[in-house]
Amino acid sequence: MLKEKEIRILIPNKEAHSNNRIQPCKYLIQNVENSKYMIHRELKEGELRYYHIDNIMEYKGAYYLYCIEAASTEEQAKSIIKSYWDNVKKINSVDKTMKKLYLKGHKGTLKYLLS
Repeated sequence: MLKEKEIRILIPNKEAHSNNRIQPCKYLIQNVENSKYMIHRELKEGELRYYHIDNIMEYKGAYYLYCIEAASTEEQAKSIIKSYWDNVKKINSVDKTMKKLYLKGHKGTLKYLLS
């Protein structure tokens, strides 16, 4: 359990995503006060310019988008982050399916799916 003001970094399993085009982000869970946990998302290279400086924080040499979500418990915060990672897996699965359709010459099907 995180103490007040303490921060924990959650790192996705890189091996599980090694063959994917879209990689999941690292997240921070920060215990701000009793029953308030903030989630911060690491900004990837090139993303920094899209956000106002007031929405960015630095932690151990990396930049994070400040408070993308709040949770009432650490476990709830972990569950939210896991759902983000699961959605990245789903996006990668769709990406691979679309690529297979394109390579097999199903451009009409691909056009239909994208419309």
